Amino acid sequence: MGGAGASNFGNAATSLSGGQTWTHDGSAVTSVNVKIWKTGAPTDNVTAAIYATNVGGLPTGSALYTSTNTISGTTLNTVSGAQGLSTFNFSGATTLAASTKYALTLTRSSGAADASNYYRAGGDAADTYAGGTALSFSSTSGNWSTNTSTDYTLTVISSPTDTAPESAWASIATRTGFTTAILNIAAYQVGNVIHMLVQDGTGPATLVATKYLSFDMATDTFLATTETVSAAQILTGTAASGWNNVAGIVPAAGACQ
Repeated sequence: MGGAGASNFGNAATSLSGGQTWTHDGSAVTSVNVKIWKTGAPTDNVTAAIYATNVGGLPTGSALYTSTNTISGTTLNTVSGAQGLSTFNFSGATTLAASTKYALTLTRSSGAADASNYYRAGGDAADTYAGGTALSFSSTSGNWSTNTSTDYTLTVISSPTDTAPESAWASIATRTGFTTAILNIAAYQVGNVIHMLVQDGTGPATLVATKYLSFDMATDTFLATTETVSAAQILTGTAASGWNNVAGIVPAAGACQ
């Protein structure tokens, strides 16, 4: 979202705060970059917050998260072209759902409306972003409204929500169908799913079975019921290589072993 438009906030009671909605992807928000600058010489600070939205796409309820930092008006430029993006950081924003619309709001700390000293937010010259729109809050009515003449320049920075995939991978040896040590794994990936052929047993000189299962990285879980491809047998010949001795199974090019 971004371009050549602009909207004011903090300049009048009818536009005391500004904001932008967006449709989230389910990741954990760590920060938001937005282009804001000033008119005149405001000396208060700008705070950002994240809200849920109602069926009309407007902020509702209390703020879900408030930025851990503020942007001082004294640090902003009065010329939009000379102003870079301002970053608002968030801590613990890990419960934002996928395919859900949220609102970022911008509010001046003084809570005052000043027609000579106020803030502007940069964006598109039209409402071109399909996943959300610009917002304006009126302290006169106490309501938010959409501003369909612009979209903010807004970048939502996030991190993956899965911080411990190794916990699920460690469970492979305890899944139903795996009773002994994992000896070899060959795998290939399609999208978020890893398809695996796994050999388990007590060693090439004793019984080794070959089995299939799949792992979904998006949900950090195994999907398929473990299927036996080749029953347990004693490997012979070049047994140490494992795969080349089991029912003609050979790792595909590029497969991991």
